[in-house]
Amino acid sequence: MWLITLGIQGLLSAQEPLSSPIRDEDFLYRDESMAIPHEIYERFTDLIANPLNLNTASADQLDESGLFTPFQVHNLIRYRHSYGNLYSVYELMALPGFRKSKLMKIAPCLTVETGKSVNPKRKNQHMIMLNAGKTLPVANGYRKSSEDGSEPAYGGSPLRTSLRIKSSIGRNFSLGLTYEKDAGEQFYVGNKPEFLSGYIQYKGHRLIKQLVLGNFQINHGLGLVNGAGFIHSPGNFRVNRQSMFLIRPYSSKSESGHERGAAIKMDLKLMSLLCWASYRSLDLSLASVGKGSGQIDWKEHLRNTGLHRTGTEMEGRKLAYRLHGGLQGLFSYRQLHAGMAFSTESTGLTRSGIRATGIQNDPGINKYLSLHGSWLMKHWQFFGEMALSDQKSLAVLTGVRWEANDFFQGLVLLHHYGREYRGSQPSAYASGSIINNERGLALHVRLEPGKLINADFSGELFHYPGPRYLTLVPSYGQRYSVTFRNSGLPVFQWRIKMVSKIWQCTPEDHATGLRPLRNKQVSRFDTRIIYDHVLQWQSRLLVSFLARSIHTRPAYAAVQQLRFHSLKWLKFTLQFVVFDVKDWDNRIYLYEPGLYYSFNFPSLYGSGQKSTLVLTLKAFHKLSIAAKVACTVYQHRKTLGTGNDLIQGNTKWSLDMQLRLNL
Repeated sequence: MWLITLGIQGLLSAQEPLSSPIRDEDFLYRDESMAIPHEIYERFTDLIANPLNLNTASADQLDESGLFTPFQVHNLIRYRHSYGNLYSVYELMALPGFRKSKLMKIAPCLTVETGKSVNPKRKNQHMIMLNAGKTLPVANGYRKSSEDGSEPAYGGSPLRTSLRIKSSIGRNFSLGLTYEKDAGEQFYVGNKPEFLSGYIQYKGHRLIKQLVLGNFQINHGLGLVNGAGFIHSPGNFRVNRQSMFLIRPYSSKSESGHERGAAIKMDLKLMSLLCWASYRSLDLSLASVGKGSGQIDWKEHLRNTGLHRTGTEMEGRKLAYRLHGGLQGLFSYRQLHAGMAFSTESTGLTRSGIRATGIQNDPGINKYLSLHGSWLMKHWQFFGEMALSDQKSLAVLTGVRWEANDFFQGLVLLHHYGREYRGSQPSAYASGSIINNERGLALHVRLEPGKLINADFSGELFHYPGPRYLTLVPSYGQRYSVTFRNSGLPVFQWRIKMVSKIWQCTPEDHATGLRPLRNKQVSRFDTRIIYDHVLQWQSRLLVSFLARSIHTRPAYAAVQQLRFHSLKWLKFTLQFVVFDVKDWDNRIYLYEPGLYYSFNFPSLYGSGQKSTLVLTLKAFHKLSIAAKVACTVYQHRKTLGTGNDLIQGNTKWSLDMQLRLNL
């Protein structure tokens, strides 16, 4: 899946992520605010804990792992058919499309297990994980007002907690369950836990390939209509049968972007069917809901933060609903995959919503039709999708990928999204988190001219023929990047990356009349070296330039990290960051080491230092205890944050603990 490939650079080099790849941090450099889907990393963690067997995995399983391109899967299956089982992961280097540099990155997720049968009986596996954490000093939202003695703005304690259970029973059944309480929320709302996410899954080998009850994500085609994430860089774009025809069980802590109901996938030889039905309660932002009559698009008023701390946030809880269902058929013949999907979505007010808003309104109904396909021909792959929204707005995404040899690969993408087009939960490629009103072209080229160096080049052009976020008139944007890194040397690694983004917006004032466009440009230079022998040392420097004024000072973040991972029973990571960022448009996103299944990309703004220590102790054979301590000290500041999140002083501590039991 293309979703998994988003994080492959940094997460596959060890049992736990060393640091986020620059591509993931680039994910956050948008005109529109959006967080990285954490379920991407959770799938990596699962894959490392349960490596993929190259000798027993089917073509679909190889596709679904996201570790291989369709070209590589085709060559691996053909090699296995001709020569039998592999005796080493690095035997893949004899196949076209595989290089040592690539294999070193994915090796922790692979195994050969030559001594086992093709269909070994899978053992039951269970994991129970408990997390608890707190930020100190506590913010104003947790305190009584010193002026009138009123109760705290936040209804719950500053403690954040979560409980996660994952279980695999034999080869066919699995389940997952997650409970979470964010800081400021109550443990229970009424008689129900604050947030629960879970599923039960059955995987078969005959007519019913997969059945999921509970929470899940779906993806069909290239993700124009239904998708489980978002593509940001053309270098991360992958299309295969699994990404075009996917049900993914969902038990992440994110409270948006998933379905709740039932989904089934069936195999009818050349034709496969996927159908689903989902019903979810949603939160509304009541402040943005007017009292007027007429048809209201409730999706414009949804609140997707998942936070229920203040009285206002609690009042907007579960006031709307979303009913969603659809059917997809996918025809597969050799290297050709062609499909058609239809789905419908209804969004409206629940009974609680009608009482709270005083509005009697018909639900908004959206219908989507999608035609999509992929064709692999030797070293070429052609793919595309055309989607129609409510029979009035069209979206097209198409492209070609070529793998000339082991040393040269490329990709070209072309997209056009109608002004009124938007998918249900789209995951297609675009400049921001909304894929309506945009046209563009993207190119990505990867070169590996020698054993010790490879390079990536990306260029992207975007045109917006109508208003968009922070822009009231037609505008354009562009991004381009170049990356150089070494390959083939696990002990010593280096990488240099240069990125530039240009976008246009209208002035942030309330003047009337014709609004002129204002160009903004941010350029970043990122260099990193890693020495890994017993004790891993990483040194990194990020410098960001905002081309707005000659008086604007470059922003920077200097990182030093030590990581000890040689002992099975003890691991620790220590990171120290010095940063100086004067302008918000020049902010720097930086990966921060975290606990198992926890991923954090804080934005650095202001001047200061941040120290982070993560310690993991495997106390017993199946029990792990971990702790994280992070301290941020800002210069020339007496308070941190604003409003309810205001903290007195210039120092902030974050404390987290984790217990993990594997059975």
